[in-house]
Amino acid sequence: MYRFLATPRWIAGFLALLLAAAIMVRLGYWQWDRGQQKSAANDAVQAAQQRDPVPAGDLIPATAENAPAAADEWSQVTISGEYDPANTVLIRQRSFEGGVGFEVVVPFHGEDGVTYLIDRGYVLATGGAAQEPDVPAPPTGTVTVTGIVKRAYDAPADATRVEQVGSYDSVRALDPAVLSASFGQPLAGGYIIASDEQLADGSVIEDINRIPPPELSDGPHLSYAVQWWIFAAMTLFVFGYLARREAITRLLADEDEDDEDTRSPAYASSPTDT
Repeated sequence: MYRFLATPRWIAGFLALLLAAAIMVRLGYWQWDRGQQKSAANDAVQAAQQRDPVPAGDLIPATAENAPAAADEWSQVTISGEYDPANTVLIRQRSFEGGVGFEVVVPFHGEDGVTYLIDRGYVLATGGAAQEPDVPAPPTGTVTVTGIVKRAYDAPADATRVEQVGSYDSVRALDPAVLSASFGQPLAGGYIIASDEQLADGSVIEDINRIPPPELSDGPHLSYAVQWWIFAAMTLFVFGYLARREAITRLLADEDEDDEDTRSPAYASSPTDT
């Protein structure tokens, strides 16, 4: 009944569908692995954010050529010192809930003798990416900043090149080494995304939109993996369905041929001699 499966056409079809199913299974495992990696990364970020703040110098290298350890990214740190608003840098073309805007990064002379880059928050664009936005001035005097450690962007040179947006220096991606050379002063590696700024009298500064914490969703990887595995199973089911339908078609054709043969004159009874 299924001898036709041994023909070249059906063998080639089966091998093609088997290859397609294998690829789909592999894609499913790839999505599963990405989901596991995403989940592990989210767990690491959450654990880092829940740790108590430590002095910034404990986690952030004092020189721009050295980045914070990957395991220390998203950890909370604190540092006291004074802002240097003359060297404010805008990170342009950033997307936020209210629209496109600029992240505002200001050098901060820490009391530990190291100058850190503090991402104070963001302002929305009032025009295009080349139009100077309204940027609130950082607080003066001694300020205590609490925030999270962030490693520099892994970006090409044209993205980290310093350009002008109105009276401000601007980049599309932050690189402390590039800014250190531009400012003519040493900067710490990485930077700090501020979540809290307090003056010496304890008052809290709230004149800028803070950068929201990263979204800790595992994403759709698990559902994508299941979908690929379902597609793989459906591929093999389709082959089985086609093979079954072909077998039935051939069987019916054989039965019709047998019926036709029984009705043929060659099978008619001979006349009785009288």
